Amino acid sequence: MTCLEDIYHINLGIDHKEEVIKNTITISREQPIVVLTGANRGGKTTITQTMCITMWFAQLGFFVPGTKVSLPYVSELLVHFPKEESEAMTLGASRRGMPSFQADVYESQSEQLLLHE
Repeated sequence: MTCLEDIYHINLGIDHKEEVIKNTITISREQPIVVLTGANRGGKTTITQTMCITMWFAQLGFFVPGTKVSLPYVSELLVHFPKEESEAMTLGASRRGMPSFQADVYESQSEQLLLHE
């Protein structure tokens, strides 16, 4: 089971100009996929980047931007972000990234963690 409690984007945490939004994400064998939906500029990219940074830092044994992190070791952390967000906005990120996402999921293994936007 993977539990990321009160995680926040490290760049926003350093800035301290405004209240930092913290999120808790749980991934388990029973619920192995998390789908984020919402309006444009609603924070989906920020939380995906936050999950990536948190999981990467934890795998390396570094400080993590959160209250508690519990996750298994993964052999690979696979991450996909569009080249430019403005490019993805023309078709919608989900429609544009679907072929890449499908290929990544079909090729993924149980020891891998896939974060895809």
